[in-house]
Amino acid sequence: MPKLNTANEEVQNYLIDVALNYIQYFKIDGIRMDVADEIDLTFLRRLRKKVKSYNENIMIYGEIWFDSASYLQGDIFDSVMNYQFYSNVFSLINHEITADEFGDNIDIMYSRVHLDVQNELLNLISSHDTERACSRLNYRYDLLKIAFSLMYLMKGSLMIYYGEEKCLGGCGSEDNRRGMIFKENDVITPLVRNLSEIKEIASFKRGDYHRILLENKNILMFDRYVTDEKYRVVLNMGNDNFELENEVFDIIDKTKVKTLKPNMIIAFELK
Repeated sequence: MPKLNTANEEVQNYLIDVALNYIQYFKIDGIRMDVADEIDLTFLRRLRKKVKSYNENIMIYGEIWFDSASYLQGDIFDSVMNYQFYSNVFSLINHEITADEFGDNIDIMYSRVHLDVQNELLNLISSHDTERACSRLNYRYDLLKIAFSLMYLMKGSLMIYYGEEKCLGGCGSEDNRRGMIFKENDVITPLVRNLSEIKEIASFKRGDYHRILLENKNILMFDRYVTDEKYRVVLNMGNDNFELENEVFDIIDKTKVKTLKPNMIIAFELK
């Protein structure tokens, strides 16, 4: 691929014209900047001003693998591929960090961006640059359920790599770009379908987030809520069962639950 000097004004003008051409003639809804940390910041700010002046509803995303707060202050990107979420999810599942430490890391991530950006962060568990989640977790459906559920139920939008909903595997930079499979996975496809319906609930779609601090550092508990409804999510990453105060109806598996076994996640409405 050619390497363009995006600090050069002529290059900037050319690329801005290209972006506006796609917006005007092909009616695209958004632009994703690949390897965005290697692009000149002046150009990114100019691009945003030009694009937003033509259509303020165009979304501009960036691929940033590290702390992206400096790109999300309203002058560069609307959102980023949330690799901070990605890395913390797998650190949690692999027991490199506790549920409590995961919660702390997510709280810090949210605190560094504006409230209106938090629900736009593109949560992901796989991409074209990573090992696919099903391969990385060795097709462990209990662990995949945790990863998918956190991606859907925490604040943020979704970046689902093709085939994830059918548990398409793949390792490495080429193997993870296998041809699409169309046969539904008996476990993951229904899970993703149900989580997609849950994501349409106002609390999970645009609601606020509040983590409940517990003495048990292996339990993650947080609420998602809007004015007239509230839901709670509970994840047990410990080796022992975790008892709830009362039996609840889990909207993920659509069953009644009072005891969370290890590697179990549930979500329920608070009445």
